[in-house]
Amino acid sequence: MPHIIFSDYSKPSFLEKTVSFLDSCFYLEGKQTYVVARDPQDRFLSVTVPGKTLSTCEKVLKIISWVLIPLTIIALALRNLLHAYLSYKGRIVCLDSLVSAEERQLLISCPDVLQNIRRLPLIYRFLPLEDCFISFDSTDSSKLKNMSFWVNYPKLSSKINLSGIQIPLYKRKKVKKSPQGDPSDFPINFPMLCREILKNESDNILSHGGMEKLTRLFLAFLIYKSQKNADGTIQTAIPLGRPDTLWAKLLFFDYSDEDPLTQGLLGSRVLKELERLGILGSAEKHFYSANKVIIYWPPRKV
Repeated sequence: MPHIIFSDYSKPSFLEKTVSFLDSCFYLEGKQTYVVARDPQDRFLSVTVPGKTLSTCEKVLKIISWVLIPLTIIALALRNLLHAYLSYKGRIVCLDSLVSAEERQLLISCPDVLQNIRRLPLIYRFLPLEDCFISFDSTDSSKLKNMSFWVNYPKLSSKINLSGIQIPLYKRKKVKKSPQGDPSDFPINFPMLCREILKNESDNILSHGGMEKLTRLFLAFLIYKSQKNADGTIQTAIPLGRPDTLWAKLLFFDYSDEDPLTQGLLGSRVLKELERLGILGSAEKHFYSANKVIIYWPPRKV
């Protein structure tokens, strides 16, 4: 069972401090889980580090104390129960796959650089951790001021099968002429970016590279526009009925082509692939109409 250490920056509760204290009492050797910070869902972000080396004398004294103190068995049982509780709640998220051994030390030395975790989209927790990335502006802890922790859109989109999807030239021409929209409506100006992607596309059928770029943009829209409802559920609404969202209708949900739940539309294909990857729930819960599509994300994971 790992030895968990909580940084002051993670603001551990009394229960979590108790876990760390009991771990230190029973620690002899091995790796340690260092909790750096909390995310928006109150989970802990951690890295694995080499454990402190204890002398033979320290180990012997610890073992003797276990034998002589009757409360040891109770303390050990309590420790196991608390670890089981943290594991059941999924409270600790290990970042080892995203950072090197040297970068783990940076996070331990400067846990405050993880503060932008609070700005992550609501639904990032539904994404596989492998589809996120972490980068630092310096490898020197004295110069480190910021880091990026975000969604790796190219990696996520590479898992989506786009075979058979086609977007004809006439649709792209309409999108190029559509209103640009108010940039304040979106964290990213999606209409403008759509036109930038289509600008270099001249063939009758959109190229595979262009299709991949549109897919990344659509994924960004789904993530950026996610909203939490009063009942705690999370959804993303995709407007289709406005002139400035013609790009969403023609490129992703053009009902004049096919039923939205079939494979022919780029939007529904992306949603089906997200369901296959276990990121989205059942398609039966989503809402389709001529004016909008509403995507419902799975219930919060524990």
